[in-house]
Amino acid sequence: MLDIINKLKSGVFINKIVAEIGITNAQKLIKKINQAINLIEEKELEEKIRKENNKAAVKQIKNDLKKAGLTVNDLGEVKSKKIIKPKYKITIENEVHTWTGRGRIPQVFKEVKNDLDKYLIK
Repeated sequence: MLDIINKLKSGVFINKIVAEIGITNAQKLIKKINQAINLIEEKELEEKIRKENNKAAVKQIKNDLKKAGLTVNDLGEVKSKKIIKPKYKITIENEVHTWTGRGRIPQVFKEVKNDLDKYLIK
């Protein structure tokens, strides 16, 4: 990519391209490049506005908490995703496989699905 950028900086290279593709195609290419630039600028502006709005929202929330005499800690603890312990365990060729009993049954347990109680973790 750096090689292309360096070539595009050369007026001689640009002149060769325009001569080769023609003025009409060069103008179409310029139009597409400008459209791409405008789209990127719009996205960057939207992101900047979004970040500014987020900052303002955080500031407002902090002010509201302060007015109410609360802190962030008063809001309560955010609960993390519950870790589900495995319900079944099987060892095949010295490799231990576990399964919670939820979701799709793993291949190693499909072979013994009629005797799953035998592999229950107690």
